[in-house]
Amino acid sequence: MKDNDKSMVYIPSSGFVLRKAWEKESGEYTINLGVYCSGLRSGSNGIYVGFEIDESLIDAYNQDIAQRYSGQIEMLPKEYWSIESHEVFIPKGDVDGNIPIIINTDKLKQSGLKYGEIRYAIPVRLTGSSEYKLHGTPEMLTSIIGVTLNKPIFYFRDNRLEQSTLASCL
Repeated sequence: MKDNDKSMVYIPSSGFVLRKAWEKESGEYTINLGVYCSGLRSGSNGIYVGFEIDESLIDAYNQDIAQRYSGQIEMLPKEYWSIESHEVFIPKGDVDGNIPIIINTDKLKQSGLKYGEIRYAIPVRLTGSSEYKLHGTPEMLTSIIGVTLNKPIFYFRDNRLEQSTLASCL
């Protein structure tokens, strides 16, 4: 067997996952969704992995009565979040990368969402890979990111840093 014969790309945090969007002075918070390439070693030149936002994942989740938040989840409105690209790059020598999703916490707060409330989600599906096959199990290619708004208990401030560091007792 040659090295990397069984390499596959997938989302380790597949299924429904909760992520906290911390309210910050900047009004934005980045949530990262990991993408992983399995195998004996990383790609030879780096790997591009395509993904899409697939609202049908939320519909299917809400119809499945076995799910914890079944019937309660809505698509996070587009004006509350952004992504810079529909692909993630895993550099040569690495086996994982992140899909950064920027949450506009100011707009999320103005929506009436209570702190810690679970209502909104962003559904992600992997669509392709430049070097390796996608995982053969469809569930390993999707993630529904449940987004909760959270307020930090206090901020650490340092005059040498441009942004605040968040802290919470939760």
